[in-house]
Amino acid sequence: MVVRENLCRNPSFAYLLREWAKIAPATVRIGSDTDSWGGHARQSPQYLAIDVPPGVQGPAAAPTAVTVAGGQTVAISALVRTSSGLAVAVSPEWTVGGRSVTEKTPALLAASADGVRPVWAFTAPSGATAVRLRFEARTTSAAERGTIPGWVYVDDVLIVAAPTQGEALEAAAGEFFDGDTPPSRIGYSSRALTHQWTGARGVSTSREVEADVDMSSLPVAIVGGGQAPRVQVVIPPAAVPAGASCYVEGVTDTGFTWTPRGGVWESKGLQRIIGDPLAPINVPIRYRLTTSRGVTVESEPVIRSWGGLSLMTDAAGLKPVNFLWQGTDQREMKFRLTEHEVPGRATPLVVYAPTMGRGTVSLTARTNLQDTPAMKTLLASPTPVAIFHNPLHCVQCKRGTCDVDLVTLVSVTSAPMERAARLDAAERIWQLKGTIVDLPQPNTPLTLSTWNDFDKRRLTWSGLDARRWPWDQFDRTVWQEDA
Repeated sequence: MVVRENLCRNPSFAYLLREWAKIAPATVRIGSDTDSWGGHARQSPQYLAIDVPPGVQGPAAAPTAVTVAGGQTVAISALVRTSSGLAVAVSPEWTVGGRSVTEKTPALLAASADGVRPVWAFTAPSGATAVRLRFEARTTSAAERGTIPGWVYVDDVLIVAAPTQGEALEAAAGEFFDGDTPPSRIGYSSRALTHQWTGARGVSTSREVEADVDMSSLPVAIVGGGQAPRVQVVIPPAAVPAGASCYVEGVTDTGFTWTPRGGVWESKGLQRIIGDPLAPINVPIRYRLTTSRGVTVESEPVIRSWGGLSLMTDAAGLKPVNFLWQGTDQREMKFRLTEHEVPGRATPLVVYAPTMGRGTVSLTARTNLQDTPAMKTLLASPTPVAIFHNPLHCVQCKRGTCDVDLVTLVSVTSAPMERAARLDAAERIWQLKGTIVDLPQPNTPLTLSTWNDFDKRRLTWSGLDARRWPWDQFDRTVWQEDA
């Protein structure tokens, strides 16, 4: 079942300027960076950059025109950034009876140096057959019209058409997608939102389709929407015959590995559901299944997105804290040894333990007015905390020269803090120190599924009926209460 269709043919600029036109006298180009904008994770590093010289204001760039019918509402959302004094607007250019008609509409101006995702909506006039949605660069002040040079950046464009304005706005305000977007699980059911191009990549529209997830023989890793969602790993019965010893390991392309909670078990020939709240953020991750029967298979890669800075959570991933990680990843190894002085010997007798302790970690963290209360709540919880390194904000990661662990599990032993010497913002500087530990109860699977998973997708009973789910399929959902 098709849920939404993105009418923009190259919306993330992964295919450069295909299906986009420059409107003179503006200058457009493709920029590139891996950062999130305003807390919004981006699908590809590329974006549309509009250079705005003095004296230029108005339409600058537009995607290929889309087909519409009179009375339809066309909505467009986009992730945008602007330099000081400039803003972004969208204006429709309709095709009516073979003629171009530009309507004067109230301008919604979007301005943000960090990034914001506005939604514009327009109703097609009677007889309209197509519309070209033009991105405009404007000054935020009418008195400064056309006098301020600068730049406008655009990314992740979503264009939808619907019979009513409410439907169009709801669809455009949803999560961005195109044909390259990974699947997104619906709750923790056997259904997922998959994404596909209607034609060639980067030159065609794309669809969001609700369909069954293939769970026949390979591990399936599913990441939902939102910020740093917990990964669900589904191990099908066919991959784990009864009596086999099974081991699941998470891996990244850089060689970082970890064992998720519940990732080691003796199979009874049943499906295994593994919830992983400690998977690394913003890097492709895979899950490798190994059994005593000689089977080694991997899931398709997924990315656990985090649009903030660095991340810290409890061991269940329920208390995320956004913070700025400063310092040099200071660690101290723990040498497990004892010295025994023996009379008559000039040197002590040293006894070493079989294994060395993982030691301690120290870091400087900065939190703002919104994140400081969350940090206090997290550190007051009787649980280890997970510290996540964010490759999107690490210069060395981008160069392939970083050796910081992507995830470190720590029992915090010291957390002094003080106000930062700033007048423009209320920031706290934390000096955190803790002992590196392992997961408590590592073989106990994390409970996952709740009614809230369906509520988040607005899956009302009528909505489920509309999806034509048979009851046996609904019953196959793994229902577990979340503590």
